[in-house]
Amino acid sequence: MAVQGFPIVEVAVTVFRCEGRLLLVFNAGWGAFTLPMTKRRQETQPQHPHAPRNEAWDDAAMRNSGECLGRTSTAVPTLACEVTEWLQSDRDGKVKRFSFQVYVVDLPGSEAFPPGLIAEWLLPEEVLDERRRPISPTARFLVGRLQAEAALHA
Repeated sequence: MAVQGFPIVEVAVTVFRCEGRLLLVFNAGWGAFTLPMTKRRQETQPQHPHAPRNEAWDDAAMRNSGECLGRTSTAVPTLACEVTEWLQSDRDGKVKRFSFQVYVVDLPGSEAFPPGLIAEWLLPEEVLDERRRPISPTARFLVGRLQAEAALHA
């Protein structure tokens, strides 16, 4: 999909929250800690190969549970905000229109991470602290937007 010659990237972001802290996972490809996020998939059904459909946003968001927490979940993700921005990709340097759907999932307790996952629980202020590195600019941007949304509804 493209707009004015620029690609549109649909990204589901899952903010796992526990006792006021947010889960940031290390993304080796980016070389930084970030919020769990994944591109929304286009699914093709065998009976309709020429009519792909988009994965449900909340399904994409909960894929992060399996990928990051290493387990299934019955938690219901809550849509916290939608953010559409023109951003330059840190991966390939191209300008793209990113459409983020940011979901929050409250967890009852910070449980052990699956083997091999490099992750950290941080307060939102810690994520936004520019001195704390390496944290991806996208994670900082989205946490800032979440705080702005929370302030609007307070």
